[in-house]
Amino acid sequence: MKICALIIAHKNASQLLRLIDALKHPIIDVYVHIDKKWKITDAEIEQIKSRNAIIISERISCFLDEWNLVEASLHLITEAKKKADYHYYALFSGQDYPIKPVNSFVEVLSKNYPRPFIDVTPYDKSNWVFYKFCYTPLHQTILKLTNRVQSLVKKRIRGAKKVRNAIDEFVPRRYELYPRLKAHGVSLYGGSAWWILPNVAINEMLKDMGDNTDVVDLFKKAQTPEETFFQTFLMRTSSAENVDVNPIEERKQNCMTYANFETPTKKFVGHPHTIVAEDWEWLKLRKEFFARKFDLNVDEEIFRIIDEDIKS
Repeated sequence: MKICALIIAHKNASQLLRLIDALKHPIIDVYVHIDKKWKITDAEIEQIKSRNAIIISERISCFLDEWNLVEASLHLITEAKKKADYHYYALFSGQDYPIKPVNSFVEVLSKNYPRPFIDVTPYDKSNWVFYKFCYTPLHQTILKLTNRVQSLVKKRIRGAKKVRNAIDEFVPRRYELYPRLKAHGVSLYGGSAWWILPNVAINEMLKDMGDNTDVVDLFKKAQTPEETFFQTFLMRTSSAENVDVNPIEERKQNCMTYANFETPTKKFVGHPHTIVAEDWEWLKLRKEFFARKFDLNVDEEIFRIIDEDIKS
């Protein structure tokens, strides 16, 4: 069994090093995509390499809800495949961290190969996946902006309820990607952006993408493609029969990475809350092996607590 950890990182070299160290295991290789916007120093790059992590040469500016996150993930997969045909490909962000011992993570993958570990919900007009394949004329205009400006505009829209309501009232007309994708025989799915997929699925998916570049191009117009692209292509492979598919009305993180969107004391706000030391008592009871997001600059104590707890 060989596993590759694929990390999309955009800041904080010290925290990235902690994650790499936490993933250390004889059968795990680590690959890192460094965001193009990150002004990382040569000394920090050398520190990452000293951990035997492989920094891929391709650097893309990645933004939430944008195609470039999918693109960075594909570059990581491609670079990993050049070295070996790993049994599992596990995608992480630089703000993830294990909340269970890495040995138990490896053991679960070894016992369950080639089962995919991914959150999958089918497309339906009554659920959240539907809106990922809709776009308004405003969305089309935003797509023509630069990535950085796109990100700023979308962040403003997500954070301002009045703005969203105004858009729905004055620009109600939506264009759907679904009919165009359906014409290509594509059934749509969505889920968490963080997954662990077996080589048999990855190989089939890459071939399918190469054979259907027009379908890939349509996903570039979707909203939050990092939460739909891999689910949709996975469900077109022979590995689909091994996926636990969520009911259409259920929105849960049915994968190995828990994203801290809401807690007993914090409401859902559309993005993960930062995990701090006081969260550990309930977080350690969760079934997932990893969690996000952590921030070394916000709370360093949580890393020490986790390290001591899961290694004891």
